[in-house]
Amino acid sequence: MDLARLGLFILLLGVAGILRLIPEVIAYYFLGRVYHAIMVSDLLFGIAMVAAGQGLRTEKLWAPSLALQTAGAVLSTSLGWGILFGFSMLDSYRSLRSELAMLPRMLFYGIAVMFWPYGVAVLMRTTSRESRIYHWVSFATWAATGVFFVTGLHLWGRLFTDRFPD
Repeated sequence: MDLARLGLFILLLGVAGILRLIPEVIAYYFLGRVYHAIMVSDLLFGIAMVAAGQGLRTEKLWAPSLALQTAGAVLSTSLGWGILFGFSMLDSYRSLRSELAMLPRMLFYGIAVMFWPYGVAVLMRTTSRESRIYHWVSFATWAATGVFFVTGLHLWGRLFTDRFPD
């Protein structure tokens, strides 16, 4: 797969990641700050994916780095939030409206977790040997940051609010 096609898919995934927030904003308008922080981070990740995808399509030099950094953050947060929200949905049925509002989020997480390992492999193959270690470290750093973000917000939600998934 060439980088232009990969960039188009990343761009479309970013647009889907932004558009999927619309039902949640409508359904979960009154939720607490923790959930709003999750939605803002998802919005920022969507914007980063759009920028990385467009950069790959137009062959910008910074685009592979941004795509790999975004991949690390999106992959780790999608996996973490997918597991936490999935168990929460299985444990406590709130209402059909809230479950349907979560469906685009869960679909996005599933697509992101299935796509990004392939996307990272393609991006790593296209980088030069000299810069490959930098790109791996950058990807791993952003993935670790995503793990700390999910863990921190989950603990904050469990300790200080009652409106967060169990």
